[in-house]
Parts: sequence; structure tokens; C-alpha cells
Amino acid sequence: MKQIIIFLVALFLCQAPQNLMAGCVYAKDLEGKLMEAGNALSWSTSNEENCSFFIIERSPNGHNFEMAAKIPGAGTSKETKNYRFLDVEMNSVRVFYRLVQVDADGKSHLSDLVLINKPLGQDNFNVRRVQSMETDHFLNLAVESFYEMPLSYRVMTQMGDVLLSGQLEVIDGMNAISIDMASIDVGRYQLSLKVKNEIEVFTIKKSDVLDPNKVPLATKNK
Repeated sequence: MKQIIIFLVALFLCQAPQNLMAGCVYAKDLEGKLMEAGNALSWSTSNEENCSFFIIERSPNGHNFEMAAKIPGAGTSKETKNYRFLDVEMNSVRVFYRLVQVDADGKSHLSDLVLINKPLGQDNFNVRRVQSMETDHFLNLAVESFYEMPLSYRVMTQMGDVLLSGQLEVIDGMNAISIDMASIDVGRYQLSLKVKNEIEVFTIKKSDVLDPNKVPLATKNK
């Protein structure tokens, strides 16, 4: 039985119009772009219900986050609201961002993780979005490839023992990848993605039961 299920569906994770998260309907999910002046973050809402404020959090590894900005929400509004923030303080090669939406009653909800990478020469592919670096079952990623070619993957222990591996054909464009972690024990692991001689390595965590306060709660508004 294969341990990884690959859905090569364009824009599976990177574009989800009209997403509902807590008291907000999102016209555009959180997006990140590398600019000369810093990392530009943006998102839009088409409807807000008792939305107090947003917090933009950043992390170098997708696990340990700090607050980058706190931005007031619109409270209750049925008009489209566009939000932007330029992070000029983060100079790391790789930065994860997530959006925390806080209701007036104090309840908070998380977005998916957006990843911004600074180019280091060759640029065959980029991981654009990750649902979470911690999972109790599936690890979902959106990978943008600039070529149609094989992508190799490996899930390894901290000591380098390979638990899952394989190769798949990715299209030129967005590729949605879902890795089944159900058979792996609880713990921390290394995920390696490789296209040609370019490699991206991430630290991921397999949990038994996820803390509901740490699970991204954005879902498609049907």
C-alpha cells in the first residue's frame, strides 16, 4: 500500500476563494511575496463577523512562531476588506508565515502556513504553502515546479533512517501533495524534497492527537 498520495491538481492549496475561517469569509487567503524591501503579506475578506484583529506570525522552521504584526479587523462588515503588511525585519533565507484571526470573544483560528524562500542560485521548485508542519495523519503541501520532471521525496528520522521514499512526476506549475503519515510513530522527522540537484529539507512532526487550537481551521465555503 502506497504511503503517499499525490494529487497533481493546480492551485489545490494556493488558491481557495471564499474561504470561511472563524468569523470571516476570505476572498483571498494569506499570500506572501518576496520584495526588495521585505516580505509582503496580503489577504482579503468579503465578510467579517465580530472580527477583532489579525496577528501575523512568522517562524524560521514552521514550528516556533513569534508575532510580526497586529492589525485591527473590521468588526462586522459585509464589504471587501484588503489587508497588507510588509515585513522588513526578517532576513532569513526561509520564513514561514501564518495568520491568526481573533474574534471579539477572544477565540482565535489559524490559517495555513505560507512559505517565502530567498533564491540561492538554481530555482527548480518552491514549496509555497503547507497546511501545518505538524500532523496526526496527512501532511499537505503545495509545490510550485518550474519544470515537468521527477521530484524525489524522503521522510527520515533525525538519524537519517529513511521511512518513506519515492519519486513522482510533477507538472510545470502548482502541484498539491498529500503525504500519508499514519504508519509513522509519533515524533519529529525530516522531510526531503529534491528536483535535479536542488533539495529542500523541512522538520515535520507526527502527533497522536492534535491540539485543536493549533489546527488550521480554514475550510472551503460551499
